[in-house]
Amino acid sequence: MEPESLPARAHEVAQTKRERLLSWYFRLAILAALCAGLYQGAKFWWVSDDAFIGYRYSKNFIEGRGLVFNEGERVEGFTDPLWVLWCSLPLIWGQAAETWGNGTGLVSYAAAILLLAWIHRVWALEVVGPRRFSVPFAALAAGLHPDWAVFATSGLETSTFTAALVGAYACLVRSGGRQRVTASGALFALASLLRPDGALPGLLAGLWLLGRGRTERREALYFAGSFLALWAPAQAARIAYYGDFFPNTFYAKSGNLTYYSQGFAYVGTYLSVYAPLIAAVVLPLIVHLRALRPAVDDTPERFRSLPMVYLAAAIAAAYTLYVARVGGDFMFARMLIPATPFALLALDYALLQFSNRRAAAALALTGLCAGVPFWIAHKQDRIHYGHGIANERLFYLNAWPGEYMDRMGGVLKKYFEGLPVRMFMPSSQARMIYRSEVPYALESYGLTDAYVAHLPLRERARPGHEKPAPIEYILLERKVHFTTSESGYREFFGINRTIPYVQFQLDRIPVFVLTWDPPLMQALQERGVEVPDFLGDLDRIISKLDGLSDTEAADLYGRYTYFYFAHVSDPEREDAFKHRLNRGSPALQPTP
Repeated sequence: MEPESLPARAHEVAQTKRERLLSWYFRLAILAALCAGLYQGAKFWWVSDDAFIGYRYSKNFIEGRGLVFNEGERVEGFTDPLWVLWCSLPLIWGQAAETWGNGTGLVSYAAAILLLAWIHRVWALEVVGPRRFSVPFAALAAGLHPDWAVFATSGLETSTFTAALVGAYACLVRSGGRQRVTASGALFALASLLRPDGALPGLLAGLWLLGRGRTERREALYFAGSFLALWAPAQAARIAYYGDFFPNTFYAKSGNLTYYSQGFAYVGTYLSVYAPLIAAVVLPLIVHLRALRPAVDDTPERFRSLPMVYLAAAIAAAYTLYVARVGGDFMFARMLIPATPFALLALDYALLQFSNRRAAAALALTGLCAGVPFWIAHKQDRIHYGHGIANERLFYLNAWPGEYMDRMGGVLKKYFEGLPVRMFMPSSQARMIYRSEVPYALESYGLTDAYVAHLPLRERARPGHEKPAPIEYILLERKVHFTTSESGYREFFGINRTIPYVQFQLDRIPVFVLTWDPPLMQALQERGVEVPDFLGDLDRIISKLDGLSDTEAADLYGRYTYFYFAHVSDPEREDAFKHRLNRGSPALQPTP
């Protein structure tokens, strides 16, 4: 017995050493994915302009004004309530919300990579066993994905939302256990509070549990219970506070309407860059066919996790279809990042199944090399992709550098602090408005204004930029004083077309006047601002009225009404126009 046991013992020792060595290889692969992802995320560190809309809500909340963009107006101009509340925490300690948000995003990115690696390991033990080397394809691909790394920061909830979805899915990977199912439901609920579309993967996971068998049906009750325990009270509180089931952005972006033409263009643009993801649709089907006719040496455990792969593929497909339905986004890749890990998991499992027993490492590496080069080769130097889709990070780095917007905001705060200034905010200047701390700002496309958001849609255009605020509303209803955007001034008001062209400088920053407020201008003058002599210019215009045609005089009266007469009682100057225009019957009479 002794001579026969020695070779067996030696073989067992060799196998143990092999398993340890393979375990170290696997750990090194995970470490490589993690390092690559964190390096890219830190390299691409940036803050999206849209993030500062949420930060203004966070700041007002901490300072006691309520969860509002403008004090006194309960308008839900965000879709990520949990993220807005989370980013309010550092403001309590006097720290920057953007640093906190980006740090959270990077940690979430790392967590998603590790979760993908763990899921791969569970599947690899079933498919190829502990003594075969496998490449954690999904984790490596995630770490090398440049656009996922871009949105690991950005100040937006994208990275944390994606990690929450992957974590909720990971809780279901090993069947059995009410605790896992309960945790999954809770994570899907948290994801839904980070972004409302997180409810879609949660719904699919619940239906998946219901369809698996009697045991899973009981567990589905725990899943639904934990989901509703977090989601329902939050929704009730949100509706009670804002008075609407859907956030204001839902109406501003016409979320109730389909926009498939733009949405499929968005999805197609993403897949044109990340083409191997298309295989996530085909390869799992091939694995399914193989499972129907297993090979002689296939063990029952080899296909045990196949239902989980169906769920991953269903989440990726359904979420992509949802993105297509709503028209995608103007930010390239952002809306499809949450679907990407589920497509990668489907590919990961397929690569494991296609790996042969002894050729597992070679085939897996071949699959990795076939699937990942585009992550490495994709260059981050393209700004515009067509269809109104842009690389948001590079767009702002080139058009509106953060340092410049911070400087502008600081200058406005210096001169406007304590004054009832009302600003018009084009969609690219939220960062400046946040830094300026002006008491009121009107976002140009209704994200934070209920009236503009609920306007009927006239024509489809770039998502999120389809409902421009009407000039009459900006000037006569909201009585906005200034804008600092010349492009916004030209787009919405025209130069010398709707209102007279009046502009001044604040430390070499141009400020365009939209409505003339004499007390406000007097206060600015006392602070050292060289305010234009508008009333002197108006008097010179009045002195020349007799030399103008009726059409020219009526046009001038209309512009000065929007700009001045509708806001200030000045009967002497206004009567001069009225007497010129048919003795009190002006040709143009704006409706307040």
